[in-house]
Amino acid sequence: MIAVKQAVEVAGPAADFLCFNAYNASRYTVDTDSTIRIFNRDPSGNMKHLNDFDIELHQRPHSADLADSLACTHEYEQSLLAVDPTRPWGPGILHEVVFPLVVHLGVSDVTTIGWDIANAKGNNVHYYDRQDDFFDRGRADAHKLTGIRGRLPQPVKRALRGVRSSVQHRRGRVYNRTTMLPGEAELVAGSLPSLNEWLAGHGVELSVVSDSPLFSADVRRLSPEDFYATG
Repeated sequence: MIAVKQAVEVAGPAADFLCFNAYNASRYTVDTDSTIRIFNRDPSGNMKHLNDFDIELHQRPHSADLADSLACTHEYEQSLLAVDPTRPWGPGILHEVVFPLVVHLGVSDVTTIGWDIANAKGNNVHYYDRQDDFFDRGRADAHKLTGIRGRLPQPVKRALRGVRSSVQHRRGRVYNRTTMLPGEAELVAGSLPSLNEWLAGHGVELSVVSDSPLFSADVRRLSPEDFYATG
């Protein structure tokens, strides 16, 4: 299992990998020494991060112009870790690190949980921002998640782009919070057919557990109930 950022608090010991960067970050509690922590460093080197890591990757300098992003250029083959260990600009850590890692590991079937490009109103959300906890839906043992959910970080209440306080980190607060660029959600959503085709070319079948209306019909979609029924 590959956990992305705060999802490691849900995955717990089941996480084989934890992928994170310095943005929208928190204190990551890794429950097992076997979890490999992969940190993707921003190109400026100025964003402070406070989590330990086992593998450090470096993101290539970029202009922050969405036209230069991987989601726009579709140069997925050049994003392979075996081709170039430096990471492209996604935007987003799934494009930058997770999907290249999936191919690198030789995974044949990947299902994303909690990757909501946008909610029903078109606003970007993270799974821990949602009012309805879809991790509970379809689970007979949903009550067991109460303790885990209680450990999830609470969002910072005001816009703080560069919270660098170790106190904030120890409290589990999300720091270095960022927002999406105009058009980013639509661009990432629009890249999914080409991403799905590229993954399929490497023998990877992609499924998503999400109710976001922006996900392409080309990508296999599972409801939480379907996912738990097949899992």
